[in-house]
Amino acid sequence: MIYDMRTYDLKPGSVPEYMSAVGEVALKIRQDYGIKLAGWYYTDVGHLNRIVHILGYRDYSHFEESRKKCALTQGGTEIIYRESKT
Repeated sequence: MIYDMRTYDLKPGSVPEYMSAVGEVALKIRQDYGIKLAGWYYTDVGHLNRIVHILGYRDYSHFEESRKKCALTQGGTEIIYRESKT
């Protein structure tokens, strides 16, 4: 098992909307490709409006293959792979 940890900085006040969208769309897409959710957090002290996702993959081959498939899935790409520039 390997893990991919991603950190996203969001616009102030957008955390609830983002969490809802990921819960309704992105998690299902990832589950369809065998990606396991190992952690999903947001800050409420310190650097606010930050989300952390920890995703589990069987191995590096699964990581590469499933990321490509997720990126091609309609409706999920904007939520899954739009990373902030920090």
